[in-house]
Amino acid sequence: MTAVEVTLVRYDFEARQETTTTFRSADRTVIDGLFSVLTQRQETTDCKCPYYGYMRLLGPSLDVRVQILPGHSTKYYDFYDTDRTRWKVPRAPFIEALERLGVKDVPR
Repeated sequence: MTAVEVTLVRYDFEARQETTTTFRSADRTVIDGLFSVLTQRQETTDCKCPYYGYMRLLGPSLDVRVQILPGHSTKYYDFYDTDRTRWKVPRAPFIEALERLGVKDVPR
């Protein structure tokens, strides 16, 4: 992986408008920190919660986009991979990794 990109999606119901904010890093320390959290993933059950944003993992022959969502437990953050498999990762380390990337206002 040579870069990571996180895009947060917000929907303003009054204005009926979606806004996005994207954070990107090629910093090896940031990427390694996020990757170490992602390797702790565990498969979990499907749900119908809306996603909060998405993450792209980029490399020379890699461009994977996964949807991220806060999930149902305060212990975990969830994400869907490209096959729609739902995974969970430890919440606090995942939020810390996103914050090192520069992502602000991550739902806790």
